[in-house]
Amino acid sequence: MLQTMPDLLREHIARIERGRSVRFDLGEALWTSPAHCSKSLIAKLALATESLGVNPVLFPSGGGHDAAVFCEAGIPSDIHPQ
Repeated sequence: MLQTMPDLLREHIARIERGRSVRFDLGEALWTSPAHCSKSLIAKLALATESLGVNPVLFPSGGGHDAAVFCEAGIPSDIHPQ
């Protein structure tokens, strides 16, 4: 997924460039490794969601920045796959 989306984006950009005679300069791509939230945090969030009568949907966000922001706020996060 981490490579599929940029490839898809480049395909759409190339189509738009050809169709509208424009050029996009996206600059250099920045890549970070995905970070994983702690299992205990995920379980607590799922429980809180269920308490509202909503079925939680668990999926990877693919954003290492999410976990980095959580870490800075003192919320446990694990940078290693679980």
